[in-house]
Amino acid sequence: MNPTKGKLSVKRIGSKLFIVDDKGFTVTKVRFSKKAEVYATELVRRWNAFEEGGLVRIIYLTQGQFTIVDDENHGWLSKYKWCAFWNKYTKSFYAARTARGEDGKRHLIYMAREILGLKYGDKRQADHINHHTLDNRIINLRIVTQQQNQWNQKNPKGYYWDKRREKYRAHIRFNGKDIHLGYFLTTKEAHEAYLQAKPYYHNFRAAIAKAKKE
Repeated sequence: MNPTKGKLSVKRIGSKLFIVDDKGFTVTKVRFSKKAEVYATELVRRWNAFEEGGLVRIIYLTQGQFTIVDDENHGWLSKYKWCAFWNKYTKSFYAARTARGEDGKRHLIYMAREILGLKYGDKRQADHINHHTLDNRIINLRIVTQQQNQWNQKNPKGYYWDKRREKYRAHIRFNGKDIHLGYFLTTKEAHEAYLQAKPYYHNFRAAIAKAKKE
């Protein structure tokens, strides 16, 4: 697939199916079939869901999945065989491959970690900022600690039902501690208290700047 940016669309001309960008340039073309049309439509739908950025390319994975990467990283990444790895905890696909390590054993290597230069055994993690785990552009990746990665949960609740008090207790985790935010009668109030505290306790820029100084 040719490097492109912006929105894509699917067009059929005769026996060919074209995927074109918003300027009308052909990104890729295939022979028309119902199966190809369904796949192309889904590919375009998912592509357009990503935030617009710089020049990007697609790397196809297994299980009908694909990942997008920066054009500058496409060359060396495409030399490897990448698979779609399903994580049952995050309920998301990740681009990954296996490789033999210095210990002689085969290990799972995530594309995001490889792009960020995180070697096997490095306890730091790769975080997908926009929660699209198959969006492996540099603009969407950052190195974080395990705790910071948990801060970027897609749908955090920040509360639970306290049976003894018969109220919702709002709380937030920070530096391994549970910070109490108060008791509330409704889930909406408890969640709002969590959201108000989140910018203060889960400030990525401040935490990352502090980690760099250390």
